[in-house]
Amino acid sequence: MKKIEAIIRKSRQDIVQESLWKRGFTGMTVTEVIGSGSTRRNDYLAEVEQKGYRIDLRPKVKLEIFCNDEDAETIIGIIMSNACTNSVGDGRIFVLNVEEAIRIRTGERGESIL
Repeated sequence: MKKIEAIIRKSRQDIVQESLWKRGFTGMTVTEVIGSGSTRRNDYLAEVEQKGYRIDLRPKVKLEIFCNDEDAETIIGIIMSNACTNSVGDGRIFVLNVEEAIRIRTGERGESIL
C-alpha cells in the first residue's frame, strides 16, 4: 500500500479532485495548509514588504490518498497533469509506504479496507 501526499495550489484543488473522482479514486483527505518551498520568491517578498506587510507562507491544499501499489503511478499522473500550471509554487508529491491499515469499525486489515 502507498500513501500519496500532494501539496498543491488551492486554485487547482477542484480540478484535481474531480479528475481523481472521475477515475474512481474517491477516498481522500483534504487539508488547508500554509507553507513555503525551497524556491521562496524573494522578489515577491520584497515587493509586499515595501507595502508594509510580509507574507512568508502561502496557502496550499494537502491531499492525502491511500491506495494499492499498482494505482500509485496513475494517481500521481492525474495529480501532476491537473495541478501543474508551469509556475513556481505548483507543489510537491510525496509517496510513502504503508505498513498496515485497519478499519476501526470491523478490525479488518490490509488493502481490502481501501
